[in-house]
Amino acid sequence: MALPTLAGTRSILSVSFRPAAPAAAACRLLSSSGGGGGGGPLRPVALQLDYYLSAQFAGVAVAERQGLYAARGVRLALLPDCPVGEEAGSVRAHQDAHPEALAVGTVEQNVLVPVLAKDPSLKMTAVAAMFQESPLGLAALPGNAVLSEPQRAGLRVGAHEDTADLLRALLPAAEVVACHRDDKMGALRRGEIDAVQVYDLMETAMLAGEAAAAGRPAPAFVPLADLGAQLGYSQVIFAPTDALKDAAKIELLKDFLAATFDGWQLARALPAAAADDVEALMAARGVVADHWPAGDRAFTAETVARCCERVAAAGPAAAP
Repeated sequence: MALPTLAGTRSILSVSFRPAAPAAAACRLLSSSGGGGGGGPLRPVALQLDYYLSAQFAGVAVAERQGLYAARGVRLALLPDCPVGEEAGSVRAHQDAHPEALAVGTVEQNVLVPVLAKDPSLKMTAVAAMFQESPLGLAALPGNAVLSEPQRAGLRVGAHEDTADLLRALLPAAEVVACHRDDKMGALRRGEIDAVQVYDLMETAMLAGEAAAAGRPAPAFVPLADLGAQLGYSQVIFAPTDALKDAAKIELLKDFLAATFDGWQLARALPAAAADDVEALMAARGVVADHWPAGDRAFTAETVARCCERVAAAGPAAAP
């Protein structure tokens, strides 16, 4: 499954992630970030996330809170959460309604590709990836060995609406139930499903922490890759193809990407400080979810570090 790119625009994708900056270098980056884009007006970028604002977007949170976007002349606005699988539609709608701005979104490659194949009128181009590989998999509650035989008949699996068809193909004998992300962990805890779609980041860390506190075995986790899925990149950043025909918007995109990956660099060097930025933006946005322990700064710092490990080998995707 190839990552869709815009042919002939390698320059758009030239920003690289610097994976291992020591704290001193990160502090120099922070102190030199300045603000206001050299005194000019800030240019609007609207970002549609495909998941709750959380440690998964630590690079974005750090870049916003520490002025890295403003230093590059970017004024970031986070669009409201949208239903899973509708990220490209949200970006298209915002771009059409606000042609003066640049709308971008994030989504799994395995979600974006079929969405664009089904509705080519959306006309989106993938330009970068925050995670080199997808952490997507299935988790069960601690002590439940059901995932030792994931292909057994009758396995009840909860999945987001945009991943349910993939899981039905991977697990033909299972009963795959579409679950809203707001309630999937609750469905697992209530015993309505045997396993649930998760990222091997915050959700599995939360389940492992609960198991350890109760003196129980670690929860089972099976990566979808082990079931035969080729998922590709994760947290793919995409933008409207027509917007990328505008030289000014290409420069704006490059500045947005540079600030975002500088944010990830700072998060990697200083995960505890990055956790403060994540928690602050979560509070401002009113994020409430049962995918992680609420208000646990140490947990947020731990999962920021785990996310940074996924980003370390990533960066904007190179055109073929």
